[in-house]
Amino acid sequence: MASKIIIQIVFFQIVMANAGHVTAQSKFEFGIRFDPLTIPVNFGTFTEDGPGYYDIKAKGKITQAVYLDFTYWPLQHWGISLGAGVHSFHSEIEYFIPDPSNLVPHDTAFYRHDHIKAVGLGPHIALQYRNQRFRTRVAYSIFDYSKQEFPVRSGYFGTTIFDDTGVLAEVEIEEESFWNGYFTEGNIWQLDVSYEIVSNLFVKMGFESSLTNKKYYPYTTKITGFTYETTPENQLLNDFKMSNAYSAFSLGVEYVIGFGKYGKDKNIEDNAD
Repeated sequence: MASKIIIQIVFFQIVMANAGHVTAQSKFEFGIRFDPLTIPVNFGTFTEDGPGYYDIKAKGKITQAVYLDFTYWPLQHWGISLGAGVHSFHSEIEYFIPDPSNLVPHDTAFYRHDHIKAVGLGPHIALQYRNQRFRTRVAYSIFDYSKQEFPVRSGYFGTTIFDDTGVLAEVEIEEESFWNGYFTEGNIWQLDVSYEIVSNLFVKMGFESSLTNKKYYPYTTKITGFTYETTPENQLLNDFKMSNAYSAFSLGVEYVIGFGKYGKDKNIEDNAD
């Protein structure tokens, strides 16, 4: 508790000491951004087009990103940036199919737990606006996913339960997972707002999304059949899909180094000398 109070006091003193300071309006800047928390919300990433008989758990995992920028400010409040970034992506899909006959409670007939990971590297361009301590950025990034981990499979799996009277239950699973050839490149739009807490150091929060019209489903699972609890006829139980859509909130920090001054600033310095 005491250490926490000390940290808060030191942070407060730093902020107060820089309360009257605003980073000089340099004409050029180098910057490095680090997002330790990229939190996926995945609008439209995971969809269930069937009745959702079985619970298929799917979610995007928290990842990280790092960016380097060079910014030119032709006007004091407006600038354009070029740079490159490294962004990691991670999704997790898990489901299990219990014994469809319900003759053996809690017995698992089929289990799947997949991790889909990628690290993207690529360039970006951004338009920036700055005013005192506040900044905002709209960026467009292109990531080449050179490092990937994903399942590769295509086929049918199933189980049939029967006795002397006939078939009691039957479940068939059709899986398609072909990330290679699909998940090789991604384009992401980014919008973020940052605030300078100390000299040249900013905290930032933002939102990013693929906003793609070319939607495809490299991971699909379709489950058909019938169980002890359904009518005894073949029917659709699940139609799960994972698309290439991506969206996330980001939290991070940015440090900039500025140089170069506008003509008016140079004239003021010359007169002072």
